[in-house]
Amino acid sequence: MKKNFLIIEDDLVDTKIMEKFLNDVFPENNIYISDSISTAFGIYKKTKIDIILLDLNLPESIGVGSIKLVKEFSRNTPVIVMTGYLNTNISRKLQENGAQAVISKDKMDDVFTKKLIEKALDIKFSE
Repeated sequence: MKKNFLIIEDDLVDTKIMEKFLNDVFPENNIYISDSISTAFGIYKKTKIDIILLDLNLPESIGVGSIKLVKEFSRNTPVIVMTGYLNTNISRKLQENGAQAVISKDKMDDVFTKKLIEKALDIKFSE
């Protein structure tokens, strides 16, 4: 069954990297891209999104505020946060506020990231 991925990322280079990764590792799925949380909300209202990949720092929200805003409209959708500024304290706060997982952008590798996404999707579809 096709899955619908939503990437919320304001950096064009990071967006292209994540889009390529998803197309390579999860072919035959739908990828929606937003450069802001407000635009993502519009996409989410129109489309059944299965998983969200969220940049931690966006023009309209920074840090834990980003996950809080996204979870307001996507309570039952797994959210994986991507950041270039990962530390244990931030990771814990993000997970306490609804992030399924937190990935450091500079440490992402295909196998690890694929497993995190698969795990998040498995949890969603087993509920």
